[in-house]
Amino acid sequence: MSLSISDDGRGFDPERTSPYQMGLGIMGERALAVGADLDISSTPGQGTEIVVVWQDPGDSRRLTMDERRMMGQSTDGD
Repeated sequence: MSLSISDDGRGFDPERTSPYQMGLGIMGERALAVGADLDISSTPGQGTEIVVVWQDPGDSRRLTMDERRMMGQSTDGD
């Protein structure tokens, strides 16, 4: 299952932003707590995309978000 949220807002530079600003740290902690993968991508002036992917704990075929994209699988709303 996955959740993707994106906007076309101001965005930010992830390299120049502390992971503890703008709730980034708590999002990472919560994803870790439920066994999910979290991917945040953003570009100043072009918006932000947040993708969270949960795998069935019994599913040994765990794929990364990049692998899912390469296989043509959606990363939003499985």
